[in-house]
Amino acid sequence: VLDEANEYKHINASLQEIERMFAMPEKDFVKLELAAAKRLGDRTREIHRRIRLKEIFYDEEGKSFTPWSNSGHGRDAGAYAAAAGLGAMCGRTALQNGMLNWSTKPIPAPLTIMPGEVLGQPDTKENKKLKAQCKKQFVNLLRFMGDKKCSNPEKAGAKYLEFFVANADVRNELFFQIIKQLTNNMSDVETSVPKGYEMLGLA
Repeated sequence: VLDEANEYKHINASLQEIERMFAMPEKDFVKLELAAAKRLGDRTREIHRRIRLKEIFYDEEGKSFTPWSNSGHGRDAGAYAAAAGLGAMCGRTALQNGMLNWSTKPIPAPLTIMPGEVLGQPDTKENKKLKAQCKKQFVNLLRFMGDKKCSNPEKAGAKYLEFFVANADVRNELFFQIIKQLTNNMSDVETSVPKGYEMLGLA
């Protein structure tokens, strides 16, 4: 349309506004789309645009972040697999390799180090409780995404968010769990990936 208008030297305020918007940096344009989605009550579009803004942010600032492997927040894959117990000895390699990949099974341990946790030392009563709660919340994430049968997935999602809002000191765990479930996601459930991104947007 703009090319045709320029060809015929047709100019008006609407065309000039469209041209101005197309010349915007993508980040600014996406912000306008986000505002429009919120105004129209288009929740799906709102989440999609929020996620795109995060992608742009990490594209621009990603080099300033410490890689997960060097962050000190992530649990060692070997320790993660070992938490499954002796009964899972034959499957430990698979657990270890799949620690940060999509799964339909509960996690044997949180993906991140808990506040106050000292590696190699027995867990305190508080840390045992916190670890159990984080593992329980992962099941709620499975339910919300549709990878585990649930009569009310929205309620499971609400519980998931409420827990991590109420426990800000383990908020890293929320992001690790969501990213795990979006990584190499091979679910046959149509809602799995969209719901995962929806949760990421809400987080």
